[in-house]
Amino acid sequence: MSQRKPDQDGRTEAASRTRPAAGDKTGTLDLEALIEHAEVLRGSLREALSKTSELVAALKRHRRQSKLVQSTLASLKRLQAADA
Repeated sequence: MSQRKPDQDGRTEAASRTRPAAGDKTGTLDLEALIEHAEVLRGSLREALSKTSELVAALKRHRRQSKLVQSTLASLKRLQAADA
């Protein structure tokens, strides 16, 4: 599935077609455009989920590293106190 580029209004081509033109009084929506818009949205949501998962993993890694540094510093302080 290819990613659609937004137009100057920030909408994709599919999203632009889901709204009737200014002179269109019928208000009918093109089913194909709605399906395409839903697929683009699904792709965007998958990308957001992927980025969120990466962020959560990075935050957990950072937390573990921070705890390790704190533990190491506390051990060093205890060693210094024992030598004194």
